[in-house]
Amino acid sequence: GSINHIFSSGMVSILALLYDDIGASISIFSKEAVELLKTWKGITCAFVYEDEIMENIFFPLCILSIIEKETNSELPLYFEKIQWVNFVYDDKYNIIERANNNLFDIERYLNQYKGDALRLYFLNSSLDEVFIFEENKLANAASLIKEIEESFRSGFVEENNALDYHLFELCKFCLEDVTNKDVYAYVRRVIDFYKDNIWHENITRKQASLFVKLLYPIIPFTAEDIYESIFGKKYLISDDGLNI
Repeated sequence: GSINHIFSSGMVSILALLYDDIGASISIFSKEAVELLKTWKGITCAFVYEDEIMENIFFPLCILSIIEKETNSELPLYFEKIQWVNFVYDDKYNIIERANNNLFDIERYLNQYKGDALRLYFLNSSLDEVFIFEENKLANAASLIKEIEESFRSGFVEENNALDYHLFELCKFCLEDVTNKDVYAYVRRVIDFYKDNIWHENITRKQASLFVKLLYPIIPFTAEDIYESIFGKKYLISDDGLNI
């Protein structure tokens, strides 16, 4: 039963999909199979529960190593980085899973708080910590987004040179976060900048447009709505990039 579970779940079953692409009757040690596996670019970062290391890390590595040895070939890296993650708990500290009858009611949360609120709430949580889903924190994320919208729709000033340097530094550090693939650091940096600076200061149209672009990966729908109101439906953030 345990062996059957390992080979029907986790990354082992995903590797099996590669074999299905060339037909189940072809040996995984065949030339066709090896050529197909060589086209795989691998996984940049694998997010894995610690108790699922066998099916997600150990057995897939064993399979790929056996194929390499038997076919005298070199396959792409399985992954570049492993990030251990914890289970998600509800506010009563029960693991969120079907057996506990406490799965997310995604439709209700989307209707009540919208997708950007869910996105901000989850992205603003560190994978290094145990995650406890609390609806009041999701509501706080929705309130913050509404506050951001209102602050940008309240108008702009002609000049605010003091904020230019801080925005330049923010962009520099955000670029480092993107390069390091540190999503949590990026989100925390942008949100903290809003709370520490923009919340208390008037900003220019140019400064606003730049900051909205930094918000775009975090709350894309809200950012596009704000950007549309600033530039009169001229173009989308995704079309404009980070150029001002």
